[in-house]
Amino acid sequence: MKTKFYIYIALILVVSGCKTVVNLPKHNEKKSPLTIMLDSIQKAEPAFKNASVKMNVSLNYNNRSFSSAAQCKIIRDSAIFISMQPVMGLELFKMEITPEKILIFDKFNLNYYETDFSFVQSKLGVGMNLDNLHALISNLYFTLVNKDSVSSAWRISDKNTIVCQNALLKQETMVDNTYRIGSVTVEYPAKTRKLTVLYSEFGQAGNILFPYLIKLEATQPGNLLKADFKCSKISFPETLELTPTSVSQYSKQDIKKLLSK
Repeated sequence: MKTKFYIYIALILVVSGCKTVVNLPKHNEKKSPLTIMLDSIQKAEPAFKNASVKMNVSLNYNNRSFSSAAQCKIIRDSAIFISMQPVMGLELFKMEITPEKILIFDKFNLNYYETDFSFVQSKLGVGMNLDNLHALISNLYFTLVNKDSVSSAWRISDKNTIVCQNALLKQETMVDNTYRIGSVTVEYPAKTRKLTVLYSEFGQAGNILFPYLIKLEATQPGNLLKADFKCSKISFPETLELTPTSVSQYSKQDIKKLLSK
């Protein structure tokens, strides 16, 4: 079912990131190589408040493929709206994500589904919020491992890779010689789950350097998802208005039933 493709990719994206605030040392303290590298990555990250991205999304879920034009609009710390337009620019599917809830609209069948990040966490087992998703799709540094946790271990590997891990997972973030993130890999050995995100084809969008191609692959027992996000136009407007869709013309459906199909 095509709608399930959309939901699956959105949920995978949501759980993929957990942005961690790194406490930098005081001026009179000597910075460690790890802190210097994290600071350099942060300085190289795309910095914006609002974004509007036109793209083509190609999905392959367990050897079933689908491709669609799409538009993603972001207001940082506020909302992410994703519109899928597979037929001549006609919007057939829309996802509206805010800190409080996730609304999914199937415009063809006039159905909508409502959930929140706690439901996604209960299904997939990791922490998440709106900032997590923003970090992943914006080429920002994120980690699922709390740096201050006693059980965690952080280190630099091969001079250009940050490795952080605990008893549950291992995450590797690789950067290039300008400290831009090129890839992220998260593995959960006990659950045989793995997520890989690759960023490439960096180009100028206004005065911001941004990856025009994001490739994602997520595996877990019995499931394989591959997704390519090929950007065609990116802008960072000073102001951006997102109008929530009224649910009055839609029939509410149980998202648990949708995800079980």
